[in-house]
Amino acid sequence: MRLIGGDLSRAREIFISVTVLGDCETAVPRSGGKPGHLLFVSGFLGDARAGLQLLGKGFKPGRRGKAGPLLKAFLDPTPQLKLGRELARRKLASAMIDLSDGLSVDLMHLCDAGGTGAEIVLDRLPLSPGIRAFIRRPIALALHGGEDFELLFAAPPKNRAAIRSAKLKPPVYEIGRLTARKGIFIIDGQGVKKPLEPQGYEHFK
Repeated sequence: MRLIGGDLSRAREIFISVTVLGDCETAVPRSGGKPGHLLFVSGFLGDARAGLQLLGKGFKPGRRGKAGPLLKAFLDPTPQLKLGRELARRKLASAMIDLSDGLSVDLMHLCDAGGTGAEIVLDRLPLSPGIRAFIRRPIALALHGGEDFELLFAAPPKNRAAIRSAKLKPPVYEIGRLTARKGIFIIDGQGVKKPLEPQGYEHFK
């Protein structure tokens, strides 16, 4: 039997899920990114994992204040379907993937598909007020948390102005670029470049 995709995971029990197949007018593949293309993400990163941590500490769903959006991000995430369609319709993105497994892992998938590497500027990662208030190391969750269901996409530099002026919702943030050199690297606040080991959800572990 050949597996063509879908919700594939390793588990001890039997799980049944539904996969819908169909056609779309304009698809943006994972494989379209080229060296020099810019990297963007939508929304805030790490909020879902932060919400899970707060639940483990006894925070209750429906809580108000800065914790509320974190809990909602984990318990009731909003997939960015409309944004994905808009990016495809306007031909702004060259490659795209959703951030369900974590930024570092999904960026690795994007790079593997396109045969590129990547550089991420840590100071550009979008962090919410909630994650800054409750999480000691928010950058780690932004890089590896997973289940954010935001979008990561690449775009040619010529599209930067159009992306910035498009008033996309949720807002998108430029976080780095694709490179010809393989591997993923982070650039810290002092401009020091370090290799990044992808960490996040792996479907068959």
